[in-house]
Amino acid sequence: MRDLQRLWVRWKELSAWRDLEALPFVGEFQAAGGPRVPIQPGDLWPDRSLPVHLFFEVAVPSSWAGKPVWVRLKPGGEGLLRVGGKPLGGLNLYHTEYPLLEEAQGSERIPLEVEAVPKGLFGTPTLQPRLEEATLLVPDTQVRELCTDLGCALDALPQLQPDLAQLLLDALSETFARIELPRSPAREYLNQLERSDWARMTTQLWEEWKLDGPGIALRTEHRRSLETARDFFHQALEHIRRRYPASGKLLLSGHAHIDLAWLWPSSETRRKIRRTFATVLHLMQRYPDLYFNQSSAQVYAWLEADDPALFAQVKQRVQEGRWELVGGMWVEPDGNLLSGESWVRQLLYGQRYFQQKFGQRSRVAWLPDTFGFAANLPQLFQQAGLPYFFTTKLNWNETNPFPYDLWQWEGLDGSRVLAHAFWNPNESYNGKLEALDLAGTWKNFKGKRYHDTSLLTFGYGDGGGGPSAQMLERYGRYREFPGLPSAQIGRVDEFYQGVESRSAGVEGEKTENQSNHSGSSLPPLPIWNGELYLELHRATYTTQAALKQLNQRLEQTLLEAEMAWTFASLKKIDPRLTLDEPTYPTRDLESFWKVLLSHQFHDILPGSGIYSVPQEAVESLRAALIQAEEVRQEALGLLSAEVRKVHPEAVAHLVVWNFSTSPRPLRLKLERPTEQFFRLLTTTGDEVPYQESGSYILIAAD
Repeated sequence: MRDLQRLWVRWKELSAWRDLEALPFVGEFQAAGGPRVPIQPGDLWPDRSLPVHLFFEVAVPSSWAGKPVWVRLKPGGEGLLRVGGKPLGGLNLYHTEYPLLEEAQGSERIPLEVEAVPKGLFGTPTLQPRLEEATLLVPDTQVRELCTDLGCALDALPQLQPDLAQLLLDALSETFARIELPRSPAREYLNQLERSDWARMTTQLWEEWKLDGPGIALRTEHRRSLETARDFFHQALEHIRRRYPASGKLLLSGHAHIDLAWLWPSSETRRKIRRTFATVLHLMQRYPDLYFNQSSAQVYAWLEADDPALFAQVKQRVQEGRWELVGGMWVEPDGNLLSGESWVRQLLYGQRYFQQKFGQRSRVAWLPDTFGFAANLPQLFQQAGLPYFFTTKLNWNETNPFPYDLWQWEGLDGSRVLAHAFWNPNESYNGKLEALDLAGTWKNFKGKRYHDTSLLTFGYGDGGGGPSAQMLERYGRYREFPGLPSAQIGRVDEFYQGVESRSAGVEGEKTENQSNHSGSSLPPLPIWNGELYLELHRATYTTQAALKQLNQRLEQTLLEAEMAWTFASLKKIDPRLTLDEPTYPTRDLESFWKVLLSHQFHDILPGSGIYSVPQEAVESLRAALIQAEEVRQEALGLLSAEVRKVHPEAVAHLVVWNFSTSPRPLRLKLERPTEQFFRLLTTTGDEVPYQESGSYILIAAD
C-alpha cells in the first residue's frame, strides 16, 4: 500500500507538465435581458439569473503556430460551450477541456459563448458562482498519454490478484525510476505543481502563496526519459499480459441517464439534454470507437424543438448505428402506477416517434431506475417489439437479493422477455470506466454459467454529460488489460442477440440429445414468473395524492374521450343516427396523452422529486384534464343530440353514457316522475325497469 501511495505521488508530479503552454483570457458576462459587463477568471457572477451567458474572443498567439490549441473552461455552474455559434459540448465537473484547433496557423481569433446556470450536478445551488477558470492551452500529448498509461495501471492494482499486482507494481516502480523531471529551484517547482492535481496545495499554506509566471519547461533529456519510460512500460505490460491474460468479457455502451425531473424541474432537463448530447456528438468525432445509447422519445422530441441542428446530428449518428435508441417508450415511466392503456400509449407513442423520426424502433425495454415492474409487462413489451429488458434497480433491494442478473422474465400470459441486470459497484449504470467498474462488474456477474459476457454502461448521468474523454482514453488501455475482463464497446441489442444465440445453441443440444443438459456445457436460462418487486422506494405509492388522482382521472377521461369520438365517427351507437361527419380531434388527444405520459416518469408520478416538480406536474395535468373533458363533452354532445332525434316522442330526454372498459352495473338514482306514462328507454328502445329501491339499473359494458 505504501509503495502504491508513493507511485501516485510521482504520478501527480508528472501531471504538472500536462500543458505545454497556458494563457488565461477574459470575457463578458450577461444576465437575462441585461447588459454585458467585463468578467475575468476568479470574478463572481454579477447576477444569478438562469441561464446567463459568457462571451469570449480568444486570440491564438503567433508562437503557437503548428501546435494543437485547446480551451479549458470552468464557468461556475453547468454550461453549454458554443464555438462560432455552434454547440461544442457541455461544461461541468467532468467536462472542462475541448480541442479548438488541430494545428494552429497562429494569430487566429475564436469566438466562444457559454450558456450557464448557477447549479451544480444533481441540482445543487451554487450560491456564489464565479468564473473559476478560462484558459487557452497547448496540451503536452507526450505527458498526457504517459499519465493515462500509468494512471490506468495504478488504478488497476487494487483489483488484481496479489501475484499479478506485485508484478505490475514492480514494472511501475521501474518505469517511474526512468522518468527525469526538473526539480529546482524550489519556488519555480512549487509553481509548477500548481498546474497538477495538487493545484490548491500552495494556496493552502500559511503564506497563501499564489505563484504566477511560466512553468519549468521539459528539456530534451527530460523528454527522452519519458519516451524511454513509456517504451519500457509497454514492453513490461505486454510480458505481464502474456502470463496473465484478460479474464472475463464485458460489452460496454456509453450512456447518460437523464431524469426528466427530479432534483431540478423539467425546464432545466431540456438544457441538460442539449449539453449532454452536444458532448456525446463531439466525443464521437474524436473517438470512432464510441457507441452511445439513450432512451425516451420525449427527450428527442424536446431536442428536436429546442435545437433542430443538434437533432439532425443525432439522427445522422442513429443512421450510422453508433447512437442506439433504447427504451421504446415515451419516457422511462413508473412500473406499477400506470393503467394498462397508459402502458400501451407509452409504447405506442415511443416506438412510433422512433419510427417516424429515425426509421427504426427500439428493441430493448430500457428501465434502469424504475421502482419495480408489474407482472403484465413482458406481454406488452413483446407486443411492442421489445423482446429484451434491462434494469439495475433490483440490485437496490433492502432485504432479499434478487437471485438473477440474466434470466427469462415471464408475464401473466406466458410471454417472456430476455432480461439482464449488471451490478457495477462503482456508480451502478453511471459507470466511470475505471478498473473497479470492470473488475467489480465481472466479479458480481452471476450469469457467467449461462453466458460469457456481461453488459456494462458508462457515462455521467443527470447533467454530468455522459461519457468523458478520460473514460475513452482509459478504454484504450483497458481493452485487454492483464487480469481484468476483456472490454469491447458495442451496441446493447448486440449483447442480447449474443445471449440468444448461445441459448439457442443450448436448446438445440438439448433437443438433439433428448436429455436435460446432456452434451451441453451451458444450462438454460432461469425463469422468473410474475412481478419484479423492488424492496425500496415503497412510500412513493402513497405520496403526492393529488398528483396520483389527477393522473388516474386524466387516464380515464382520455380513454372516454377517444371512445366517444370513435362512436361519433363510426356512427355505431344506433343505425338510425344521422350524425354529420365529425372531425376527429387526433392532434388534441395525442397532445393530451403526451402530457400525461411525460408526467408518468419514474421521479414525477411517484412523487420523489423536489417540491416544485409535483407542483408543476399538478398544474400541467389539471390543465390537460380540463381540455380533455371539453373534447369528451363535444363528442357526447353530438351523440346525445342525435339520440334525442331518434326518440322524438319522448317528453323529456335523459342521456347516460357508460364508457367503462369492463362490464359493470351502472346505477342511476332518479326520482320517478309523477307522470303515469313515464318510461326510461335505452337507445335501442328497451325499457329500463324501475326498482323498488328507488333507482334504475342498467347493466352494460358498452
